[in-house]
Amino acid sequence: LWAADVTVATNSEIVSSVAVQCFVLRNEFQLRSPGNGRYVPLVDNGARVRVGQDIARIEGPSGNLLVQAPVAGLILHVLDGFEGDFSSDSVLDLALVESVTRYLAKSPGANSVSQAKAGELVGVIVGNTGFKLLTAMSFHSQGQRQRIKT
Repeated sequence: LWAADVTVATNSEIVSSVAVQCFVLRNEFQLRSPGNGRYVPLVDNGARVRVGQDIARIEGPSGNLLVQAPVAGLILHVLDGFEGDFSSDSVLDLALVESVTRYLAKSPGANSVSQAKAGELVGVIVGNTGFKLLTAMSFHSQGQRQRIKT
């Protein structure tokens, strides 16, 4: 006669958690000044805007020029000097890692534009779609899923 301990197996999820620092790669659309003059925001920094909405005005010698939203998203009138460096279509390569490292080491300040020249960067719109999280945590494997809670 044989005796054995028997346990009934059930299909379940193994849940564990760990705090991680993530860096968000997002779709930023750069806004350039249509002319020379004083940059006057018409909507609050961080406000949600729709396509074609008037978001700022350039008060210049040739009159007022409107800046309109080319895409829907969140408007940022405050610049950190890294605009366009961290797009969600960025390839994960050494250049991107070095750029993120410089950003984190610098802790960039925020600068608001008050005077603008034609073609100069005056703000960005963070698009409503598409982002990636960059983290040093190594959890990527075939069929493995992660849930991120904020």
